[in-house]
Amino acid sequence: MTREQIVGEFVLGIVLIIVGIVLQPLLKKIWAWMNKQGPLDAKSKGRLYESLSMTEDSLKRLDHLSAHPKDLFLYLIQLVLATFFSLIVAFCLYVFSRFMPAAPSYLPIILVFVCLAAVFCVVGLVEANRLSDKKIDDTRQGLQKTIDDIRKKLSDERLLNERPPSKHHEQESSDGDSEMNQSPSRHGGQDG
Repeated sequence: MTREQIVGEFVLGIVLIIVGIVLQPLLKKIWAWMNKQGPLDAKSKGRLYESLSMTEDSLKRLDHLSAHPKDLFLYLIQLVLATFFSLIVAFCLYVFSRFMPAAPSYLPIILVFVCLAAVFCVVGLVEANRLSDKKIDDTRQGLQKTIDDIRKKLSDERLLNERPPSKHHEQESSDGDSEMNQSPSRHGGQDG
């Protein structure tokens, strides 16, 4: 490379860095606008409210189990007993089918109980890990973050609904909301 090429690439690099710094706020605004959530339909709102309710219930249950370790222990023992019960039923059906050759094949039922035992075992391991003293606070923080995110989405949607309606929206709407009858100057718009 010649000296002119090196100087030219250096100058071009400096110019691109300066342009990037200057355009960074504009690009951030464009990125935020592109990723902005649109208005929610009734189904989405219903799912969000349902998810919020379930997550709040999970947080209450987690707080209860954290405050009452005996209940947590009993919950984990129930999972262990359900695992053993499923395995015992599967074993008994297997033995019964071997000693009674005239009996119908219980193989599908045996497989169901073995799979059920495996599910109970995995759930027990995951719950024991998630609810251990080391991770229960992380689990609680994760649930609280999820609740905050859902509430933010719902509050953003309420704010969108409280804005003065556009002319297109006024033509479609026939419910006569009091918001629609107020003057736009009350919402910070200009009379015109």
